[in-house]
Amino acid sequence: MAPALLQTAHPWRTFRWYRDQKHYSGTYWSATMRDHVIYESRLELSRLLFADFDPSVRAIVAQPFLLQTVLEARVRRHIPDYLLFTG
Repeated sequence: MAPALLQTAHPWRTFRWYRDQKHYSGTYWSATMRDHVIYESRLELSRLLFADFDPSVRAIVAQPFLLQTVLEARVRRHIPDYLLFTG
């Protein structure tokens, strides 16, 4: 897949806020992206902050794609938190 296509990808998952949820999702204004970037936990937010302040990171894409495979007769799925483009 072309990197330019991935840079414009929308998040694979959507998340909702609700009262008494166990995690803290939200949006962060990224200087790198000049736009909001979503996060689903404080751990993701801390990683996002590190990426945003790293001068080698040129683009940050949240939840860019779904990885899927069959392993031991079971379908396994994973959505990466972030895809970082460096340059």
